[in-house]
Amino acid sequence: MGRAVRFPRPAPPERRPIVGIVLAAGAGTRFDRSGKVNKLLAAFEGLPLACHAARLLTAHCAHVVAVTSPGDGELRDWLTREGCLSVESSRSGEGLGFSLAAGVAEARRSYDPQALVVLLADLPVVRTQTVARLLAVPRNADTMVAPCYDGQRGYPLVCGPGQFARLAACSDDRSVDQMLARSRPTLIDVDDPGIVQDIDFPPDLVTLRFDALG
Repeated sequence: MGRAVRFPRPAPPERRPIVGIVLAAGAGTRFDRSGKVNKLLAAFEGLPLACHAARLLTAHCAHVVAVTSPGDGELRDWLTREGCLSVESSRSGEGLGFSLAAGVAEARRSYDPQALVVLLADLPVVRTQTVARLLAVPRNADTMVAPCYDGQRGYPLVCGPGQFARLAACSDDRSVDQMLARSRPTLIDVDDPGIVQDIDFPPDLVTLRFDALG
């Protein structure tokens, strides 16, 4: 009879890493209806748009998973250089939830996180103080917190391990909204309009730049 295989005990929660997830697999059809331009590669403050979200999370998280669409090789290369572990979501075109589920699965498989910090890649001016504020909120397994500015809930979303299965069960865009409605994240008021200032159209790259500088 062979010897029983012994698996190491999971690390205690306080020793597990905080892992960021950058959702960078959107089609961006409002930015370019032809589908030829990836808005996340558009230049903003000297970098491709998605790199700002990646840098923000790598500053606060031990590891960052970036979810991209198949064929987005250039974007994947940029995010890898920013220190992200890139993973493709083959169903990203069907909705944000599929990208979220792919990122959560990769984060759990690779890092066994104590918490996840989820950020959309088209939010380039979220303040570092906002992420620090969210991470300073006392957490337990069922924690889900989100920033709020002027009555609007935004990103990033910080979730404890008790919420991972809910995140991983998401599929289309509506499922993400339904998950958030059921989970009712704790809202943390922040003085940061960047949590809701996403880039949808090319002129946003200019107007948001001036807003951020102002």
